[in-house]
This record gives sequence, structure tokens and C-alpha cells, in this order.
Amino acid sequence: MDFLEAFKKSLLANKQQPSKATVKNYLADVRKFIRWFENQFNTPFNPLSVNSKLIEQYTKQIEEPLSAAIVGSSPRSLKRYHSSLRKFFQFLESEKLIVINPLAKETEEIKQQIDPWHLRKFKNFLYASKASKLT
Repeated sequence: MDFLEAFKKSLLANKQQPSKATVKNYLADVRKFIRWFENQFNTPFNPLSVNSKLIEQYTKQIEEPLSAAIVGSSPRSLKRYHSSLRKFFQFLESEKLIVINPLAKETEEIKQQIDPWHLRKFKNFLYASKASKLT
């Protein structure tokens, strides 16, 4: 199955269709990951073989300045690669091609970093229960 072509069709069929540049970047980033996977394991890409540890391994390799996959990746580029992979694995999960999204934990961790003590949720609870402003 051509995962990239199916991913591209999904992106273009989306109601909130991303720009052509965004689609191009997503596909390039995912293609780099797939190429890295195939070179690393000498086997065709299988999304069922991808787990969070493999993503960590990939991240470590692309962070290295002399990496064969990507030379001198900046923090901004790394963020984009993860965003592209997160979108790709969300697509695979929605199409039932994988059972567990290897980046789902990362998505949850990002949400935790934004509000690690769940203050917003607590504030909303206090407001809904009509607690006094001093509380």
C-alpha cells in the first residue's frame, strides 16, 4: 500500500485543506522517516512496527549534526518533523491501519506542558460550582 499517496489524498480531501506548501512539507517529512525506517531495518515500511521508542531513536539521529538523514536539524525543524509524523500517524489510526498511535503519548505530554497542574480545569470547576472569587 502506498501510505504517502493515501495520506496526501486525505489531506487534500480535508474540509480545512492545508496549503500546498504544508502538504508538500508533510509528505517530505514522512518520506524521510519512511526512508530512514527502511534503511535502518532493511525492510519495507510497516506502520505496525513503529512504536514510541523507535520515534525516540529517529529523533536522536536527526538531532545529531552529522546525521545521514538530515544534516544539522534545528529545533524548529525537529518540531515540524514531529508535527508531520503526528499528523501521519493520526491519519493511519483514523484509517484503522494501526491500533495504537506511537505519538499519542507525545500529544498528551504537550498538552500537559501547557497546563501541567490542570489549573484551567480547576478554575472551570470552581466557576461551574459557583465558588466565591476568594476561593
